[in-house]
Amino acid sequence: MAYLVFASPSGFPGDRNKALRHGFVPIPPGSTELHIEPELPTATYAVSIYEDLNSNHKLDHNLIGIPREPVGASNNPSSRFGPPHFEECSFHLGDTAQTIAINLVHTL
Repeated sequence: MAYLVFASPSGFPGDRNKALRHGFVPIPPGSTELHIEPELPTATYAVSIYEDLNSNHKLDHNLIGIPREPVGASNNPSSRFGPPHFEECSFHLGDTAQTIAINLVHTL
């Protein structure tokens, strides 16, 4: 599972070079939950994830740009044409631990 954490709209949801934090975490067999603790200061963030099905460390797209692998974003924005916006996926992270749930969606 790949994750990208953004502190601004720049590059959200998929530009790894503009993400504040990013990485890959193995998914244990049969697991429905994954825990990532990037240790971030208090601020507003948005998170995007994708399941790297072929382990090539990138999100694969079809010819018209639709992801071929399951994707998700914080706040689970409703399906629409194009990627979600930072504003609809952003949340405030305070001083205490916080849990967010992100559902993966396969768009094809």
